[in-house]
Amino acid sequence: MDEQRLRERPWLRRWFLIQLVLEIAIMGTWTGIQDLQGGQHLVALVQAGGLLILFLLGLWLLSRREQRLPELGRFKRWLYRTNHYLQAIILIAFLPTILQQALRLLAKVNVQGDAFLIGALVIYMVMFIPMAVFALGQIQSLLGRLLMLFFGFFDIVFSTNVLTGGGLTYSHWLVTVAESGVVGALAFVVTIGIAMQCWGFSWPSIRLSKSARWWVLILIALISVWFVIFNAFSTGDSWKNIWYAYAFHVKAPTLEMILGGIEPGIAEEWLMRFAVLGLLLQACRRFRHPVAWAVIISSLLFGLVHVTNILGGQPALATLDQVLSAAAIGSLLAAIYLYTKSFLWPVLFHAGVDSLEFVSSGSQSMTSPSGAFDWQITLAINLVFIVAAIFLLTGKRGVTVRENFPDLTISTAKKRLKH
Repeated sequence: MDEQRLRERPWLRRWFLIQLVLEIAIMGTWTGIQDLQGGQHLVALVQAGGLLILFLLGLWLLSRREQRLPELGRFKRWLYRTNHYLQAIILIAFLPTILQQALRLLAKVNVQGDAFLIGALVIYMVMFIPMAVFALGQIQSLLGRLLMLFFGFFDIVFSTNVLTGGGLTYSHWLVTVAESGVVGALAFVVTIGIAMQCWGFSWPSIRLSKSARWWVLILIALISVWFVIFNAFSTGDSWKNIWYAYAFHVKAPTLEMILGGIEPGIAEEWLMRFAVLGLLLQACRRFRHPVAWAVIISSLLFGLVHVTNILGGQPALATLDQVLSAAAIGSLLAAIYLYTKSFLWPVLFHAGVDSLEFVSSGSQSMTSPSGAFDWQITLAINLVFIVAAIFLLTGKRGVTVRENFPDLTISTAKKRLKH
């Protein structure tokens, strides 16, 4: 389903229009009540005017001229494209708050909380779809797409926790689910999946490539299982702990820890291995080694994403360790996806690593390496990841990768010669 057909769907256009109206009504009602009760009539008037402007700019996305951008003058094209970014940023940032305000309005009538929070979480998973089609999906720049992907990742995945602050009382397990980020991860999958469709990409497959060799798959499985166990149970105080002599223990087998590991397995893989890697493969397809460049750049970006963990109170050395390790394992996860063509494999690998680590350690933050030996083990493991990634992307395995993703690894010129 291409972008043009999506934009022409009447029900989707009505959905977006209704969403804009509700956005203005809920935000206007809530802020208006607050300002008028405080005697700030001028502020209420200014906010009403600002909301009206945002509403009109949102309607602009439904204009028929959006479909004829190449025919417009340079300045008009710039205005329309600027509005794509503006509306995507505003809707990504404020739709969760609008949903929260709706829950707060319900709290005024003392309704039961659980049913409404469940409804809000279901709405959350699909409420960004119109924005993905009419705003985010219209962005054409590679840099713009990448920046919006990361903005959407941090905002959509981690904003469900605002829903639990709506003034209602909820069950503990439901609060745990809402604040885990799993629902946000699913919302991110839906949103970015639709945007990628608008950009000309198909959703990833979960089936194994028919060209993949069975012995290579067994090797990948052994590496995956080994690292999941090593990462969770190795004490890291001697070289033998890399391969055996694990300390099997579980400190916190809680729903919070399990969901805390599943969330990055879904959201980070969808961001890095599907969206970012796909865009980079397309952008690098005229390079001599498009797969290598795409994997290297996406892996470095994956490592840098983890710098933000320092904002959550994680020690600086632990964050540096995590950045280096994430970049290395990111190259392996990318290579596994490209070779197997099964997006399910890196998702399960990533989720297994994080979930078992959180359950065994009882924490979702890394601790700083305790000495030079810890750094040596980290570098050794990272070297294993990089070597394994190179192995999967070269030789006959590299041929399999190019067969799995021909549209992203064959340049336009070569396609013409082929056909």
